[in-house]
Amino acid sequence: MSLGESFTSKAYGGRIVPYEIRVRVSELNVRVSNSNRAKRYVLTGTFDNKLQLQEENKWSKEPQPLADNDAYARMSPAEAVKACFDAYSKLDWAEMRKFLPEEAVGKTQRQVEAAVKQGMDVRKQLPVMEVGEAFWSAEHAAWFVKCHASQVRKHNLPLRKDNPAGRWQVDGGL
Repeated sequence: MSLGESFTSKAYGGRIVPYEIRVRVSELNVRVSNSNRAKRYVLTGTFDNKLQLQEENKWSKEPQPLADNDAYARMSPAEAVKACFDAYSKLDWAEMRKFLPEEAVGKTQRQVEAAVKQGMDVRKQLPVMEVGEAFWSAEHAAWFVKCHASQVRKHNLPLRKDNPAGRWQVDGGL
């Protein structure tokens, strides 16, 4: 958690203290595979830290070679996962489709559009994805990439001292 410098506002009679909370959302392992016609790594599932399946990415049709397929085919498992997460952070659906099945990208896109319709600033809600090392799991016969998802939540805390005791108190809630 970090606190910013307090400030005043004409619309509010007290002080406002901006603060940020960094929340570690989760640790996850992303399964990748390049056993497709395009010979590039694509994301095939999300697993927890004990390698228990959390979400399967089912490809209804095999990933097709791209115009610049060689560049994508040279990516390591970790580079492919990072490129996919970078595309997600930019809400670049076309780039995400290079790594995820159409169904997964479409579902995410619909969720983002619904949130925007409700007035949410979606970019502020997206988790920050840290991509770690890739490792081979003999048990699963697959490559996994260890990742951490974290989020920074920004808020303003209103404080007033117009009470009989003249003490600062929270006006509202966290």
